[in-house]
Amino acid sequence: MNERYEHIEQYLKGELESSQQEAFEKEIQADDQLAAQVEFYRQAMESVALGVKREQESADLSETLNSLGSKYFHEKPSSSRPLWLWMGSIAAVIVLLVGVYFGIFRPPLHERLYHEFVSHEDLPVMLSGSPEAEGKAGIQLFNQGEYAEALPHLETLYQQKSEDFRVLNAIGICQLELGQFAEAQASFTQLIESSEIFRDQGQWYLALVYLKQGELEKCKVELENLAGKSGGFQQKAEDLLGEIE
Repeated sequence: MNERYEHIEQYLKGELESSQQEAFEKEIQADDQLAAQVEFYRQAMESVALGVKREQESADLSETLNSLGSKYFHEKPSSSRPLWLWMGSIAAVIVLLVGVYFGIFRPPLHERLYHEFVSHEDLPVMLSGSPEAEGKAGIQLFNQGEYAEALPHLETLYQQKSEDFRVLNAIGICQLELGQFAEAQASFTQLIESSEIFRDQGQWYLALVYLKQGELEKCKVELENLAGKSGGFQQKAEDLLGEIE
């Protein structure tokens, strides 16, 4: 079982820290496929628990009947199917169902790689020394992962501070996470063409735009360009290229 499904099991069993649980619930809200997987896993676990409970009740009833039979009829009814055998059968069926489900509904390669490699840095609260309410709201919402709510605030902030390319990068991230791929591509292309400092970061995110859409060949072109440069994104590009190829 890979790390994602272990995370699902820990979530359903209440084994995550409160901060981890809150972050995972945000992922569920933003990812319909993950939500379906969590729901399937939850139902499977409930089925096992219900089956064990019913078998225990059956075993208790059988024990009572055996006791009464011995007391009043001096002969013991045939024993019911052993609990451990029944539980083993149920567990085998559940394992099979979960295996079939995740075999059929397992996310495709590009989605799994996107979730593995995507990572967004928070924006500083006092970005560019901007105390404006618009800027504060956009930055706070972005850092909380509320991309739909953050986007209009950040767009307004960028109109006021078009020289701060961290805001443009954050706008592109919001568009990427919201599935606005054409807009995200335009934002990151503008970032590449406008800022030497943020050029590699823009190219990395442009590769992620293609990756999230499953356009692996276009993604590889951007990654190969990054892998040929020395810089903070060189190793990331090489690692992602290795997974794709």
